[in-house]
Amino acid sequence: MYDIVCGMKLGDKPTFKGLHKRKTYCFCTKDCQSEFKKNPKKFIEGTPVVELKNVYKEFDLGRVKVPVLHDLSLKIWEGDFVALMGVSGSGKSTAMNIMGLLDDVTKGKVYIDGKETSKMGSNELAGLRNEKIGFVFQQFNLLGALNCRDNISLPFFFKKKSSKLEQNGNLDKLINNVGLKDRVEHKPLEMSGGEQQRAAIARALVDEPELVIADEPTGNLDSKTGKMIMDEFRKLNDKGKTLIVVTHDSNIANAAKRVLHLKDGRLISNHNNHKK
Repeated sequence: MYDIVCGMKLGDKPTFKGLHKRKTYCFCTKDCQSEFKKNPKKFIEGTPVVELKNVYKEFDLGRVKVPVLHDLSLKIWEGDFVALMGVSGSGKSTAMNIMGLLDDVTKGKVYIDGKETSKMGSNELAGLRNEKIGFVFQQFNLLGALNCRDNISLPFFFKKKSSKLEQNGNLDKLINNVGLKDRVEHKPLEMSGGEQQRAAIARALVDEPELVIADEPTGNLDSKTGKMIMDEFRKLNDKGKTLIVVTHDSNIANAAKRVLHLKDGRLISNHNNHKK
């Protein structure tokens, strides 16, 4: 039995239930129950952007196999802004890599827009990842030899076609939107941490992905700059982007619409951030 909203696997006797057209649905929390009541058609007939179903992941270290994810099930919907939380070792980074098609599962199923990824070859997976997903990493991962503009443009240097943004003449607009108009010729070492992270965000958006996944995007920034970066994420979400932010910082999670908590490789809670 699964929560139709967040995808969490439920126990035998769920506390929260709802009736729609004579069918009973079960939920992990009142938040999911409330979301379902607002738009039952979305959750009954719609398709999540990402869905994990009974996912297990273990790493083979030779003589030892280390289990990381245990029967993990969850759903991410279009327009979601989700914070994936948990202490170090909870499995959140592994879950992120699997949702981003950077790693495979030991057991279970992964769906992107309703398509099961285990049936895809490596080339199809790479194509889906390149077209669908943008990544923002804690370490920025900018190339020191390239200036800001070239770092932002880097994803489509590896493709046979120019980016959608370049085709539409919107690359400069993207650079302006992240506040780097006057820094385009500067190299990473000539930029502050906040500027480098904004360049990394722009790079993630350069091919207009539907889903943006960020791994501890403010982990190397001071609190003021971190707040500015999260403001950028809120703006992206307001424009319809689906965001997944991996973090252990509750202050960062408060910026999200929904918070998923992992513990020992399992999803243990889902709740909405109720804005005033």
